[in-house]
Amino acid sequence: MPFYSIIIPTYNSAKTIKRCLQSVISQNWTNYEIIIQDGGSIDATEEIVQEFNDDRIVFHSKKDLGVYDAMNKALERINGEWVLFLGSDDTIYSDDVLENVFFYISNTKMKFIYGDVIMKENILDGKGIKYRGDTSDSCLLQCNICHQAIFYHESIFSRFKYNIEYMVYADFDLNLKIAAEYERLYIPIIISNFQLGGISSVQNDPKFETDKWNNIVDYFSNKLKDQNFRIYKNEIKKVAFKKLETGLIKEFFNVIKVYFVLKFKL
Repeated sequence: MPFYSIIIPTYNSAKTIKRCLQSVISQNWTNYEIIIQDGGSIDATEEIVQEFNDDRIVFHSKKDLGVYDAMNKALERINGEWVLFLGSDDTIYSDDVLENVFFYISNTKMKFIYGDVIMKENILDGKGIKYRGDTSDSCLLQCNICHQAIFYHESIFSRFKYNIEYMVYADFDLNLKIAAEYERLYIPIIISNFQLGGISSVQNDPKFETDKWNNIVDYFSNKLKDQNFRIYKNEIKKVAFKKLETGLIKEFFNVIKVYFVLKFKL
């Protein structure tokens, strides 16, 4: 069984997929599989992938409903214990990343492990910007952990999948869900070069923004009394009062819980 499953969603990625795959193939650590979930490319994406002639690379092509639908489809095929997602225009930062991450994984029981990325405007940007370091729950509510910096234990995906109604920030939503229930381990390693200009860099997600605080109150209902959430008391109160006004029976217990947090803790 491979230790890592590296998932790469593609769609007409002929210009970038070779560089992305080379960054994986060149790793010192070789116990991995690469699952490429293609959305029905009409360029040379598949031909370039096949040129690698590597049994660890599996290519599937089927029309999908967007990048997160592709990721969900790929998750149904994983055989590895730990999952890393890369965009087709991203690269693993250095040849020893998978090897170094294994050291940390071997010394923890946590199932959500993350490092940093270098954000680049384009492939010729030699330096880039490092993003974003150790991230507390309160920070995560405002700033997502970059997808390409995270190693997820495969068991997480038996419980959670991407909500494809969020076309741009489904990864943010997923990370919030996971953070509410799992401890995280930050490791001081740069995992990948993250190419700016993807959907999360240039588009908004109105549905996610509309749902965000309601979701946060639901996901973190058992943590709202923590001091870290005090700075968000206004946002939490708005959600709580809205829930109280609607009086939905199925949300009764969450409403009462939030109410007492607001009354006695915030």
